[in-house]
Amino acid sequence: MTVHDITQLLGPGTPVWPGDTPPTVTRTSSIEAGDLCTTSWLSVSAHVGTHIDAPRHLFAAGADTEAIPLAVLVGPCVVLAAGAGQPLSAAELAPLLPDPAPERLLLRFGAGLPPAADGWAGGLLPDAADLLVRLGVRLVGVSGPSVEPPGDALPVHLRLLGAGIVILEGIDLSGAPDGPHQLVCAPLRWAGLDGAPCRALLLEA
Repeated sequence: MTVHDITQLLGPGTPVWPGDTPPTVTRTSSIEAGDLCTTSWLSVSAHVGTHIDAPRHLFAAGADTEAIPLAVLVGPCVVLAAGAGQPLSAAELAPLLPDPAPERLLLRFGAGLPPAADGWAGGLLPDAADLLVRLGVRLVGVSGPSVEPPGDALPVHLRLLGAGIVILEGIDLSGAPDGPHQLVCAPLRWAGLDGAPCRALLLEA
C-alpha cells in the first residue's frame, strides 16, 4: 500500500490566515535542562494548516467537529486537477467531475501546495458549491487555505456547511496523483470546536 501524507507540517513557518497566530510550541520541561521528561504546551488556531470546518464555523446552532460522522471523513475520494488558481464556476467544474460524482472530492489548484492566504486565488464560486450540493458530495477539500476566494461574506462556506458538507482546507496535494484514492482525515477529538487540525492521508492499494 502507498500512503500519501497530504497534511501540512505545523510550525512557526506554517502559513496562517491573516490575523491568526502562527502555531507555537513552548517547552514546559526538558530532559536537556535536567527534568525527568520533556513536555510541551501547544498554541494553535482551530483553522491552521490542514483542517476541517464544521457547521458551527458559520452557524451558531451548527454541529461541532465531534458530531461529524467518521464515515464522512474516511472512505473513497477522487483527486482532481482544478486549474492554475482561478476560482471554479459550476460550468468549469462540471466537466472535471466523474459520473457519478464522488462522495469526497479533493481539488488541486496549481501545484497543489497550500499558499499563504494573501496569495490564494483558487477555490469555488457559489454556483459550483450549489452544484456539489445537488450532486450529493459529502466532503470537499482544497489545496489552499479556503474553499473560496478571499472575501467577507463566505457564500461558499454557507452553502456547503449549510448542506452538511464537510470542508477540508489546507491539504498538500503536490505529491498525490489524480484519480481515486481512500481518504482518511481525522480531526482532533475536542468537544465544541468549530474546526480542527487533522492528519489527512491518501491510501493507494
